[in-house]
Amino acid sequence: MSLEHYDENCKGCRPALLDIQTGKPLPEDSPIMKIVLGLWEQATPQEKRAWHDFTCLNSREPQVVSLAMGVAQKIRNAFSQSEAKDGN
Repeated sequence: MSLEHYDENCKGCRPALLDIQTGKPLPEDSPIMKIVLGLWEQATPQEKRAWHDFTCLNSREPQVVSLAMGVAQKIRNAFSQSEAKDGN
């Protein structure tokens, strides 16, 4: 694992969500994380590297920001669809 470089096999290079009550990362088998990790599997290599560069390296290059925000928007859209199905 290296903070400086994206590694496809590094769990720290993937999106993570925290339980707001405990402050601990949600387990991979939680319903929300299953959605996030499913979307992550569909992300392009460029999106994955941009996510890492934005979140880990604090890059603010326009292309990096655009790609990372695209990933975030896909996650938000999936949550919205999931909530609509659940009636929340």
